[in-house]
Amino acid sequence: MWEFYNVPHYARAMNVELRRSFRGMQLRVGHRAPDFRLPTVRPEGELCLSDALESGPLALVFGCLSAPPCVRELPKIDALGSALGGSGARIAMVYTREIHPGESIPVHRSMAQKQDAARRLKDELGLSLTVAVDELDGATHRAYGGLPFMSVVVDRGGLVVHRSEWASALQLAMVLENLAARDARPRGDLPDLVSYCETLF
Repeated sequence: MWEFYNVPHYARAMNVELRRSFRGMQLRVGHRAPDFRLPTVRPEGELCLSDALESGPLALVFGCLSAPPCVRELPKIDALGSALGGSGARIAMVYTREIHPGESIPVHRSMAQKQDAARRLKDELGLSLTVAVDELDGATHRAYGGLPFMSVVVDRGGLVVHRSEWASALQLAMVLENLAARDARPRGDLPDLVSYCETLF
């Protein structure tokens, strides 16, 4: 399966179909997020969704070193993660396939090679956020939508509260601020006023 996921060459048509399926896929806002357990790099360890949610909501950013929009936006997302402080919310990155593989960043043929690429991304961008490495066949990436540089926010109850085809520090900041305000309200206050919002950027 990993051979079909790890594309040797980028084709625009590939993303057109992925975007169509992202909008209509089964995982939507209000649905329970699929759990996962993935290895992390620098420091080496694990990121498990259900464990991470014990401290608060988790924003997941999916991307890779060969995606220029990812490399451009990640420092802003990393700064947002650092600014969250003791709010309990966290941001983590899930390293996916290379969307533009080439000589310097080849197609992943092994988990060791994929982990090396994730370490390189973390080092070159100086990221402090957690970087987890997806399976070689992209099982977690595909379960959440499969797009090259997307984001998903999961609230502490395990529900998806935000999905975006393109990860944005500004959008993530608004969603996490909203969740923090909700979680800070005293118990017995008014019940949550939940609203569904879609924005076309």
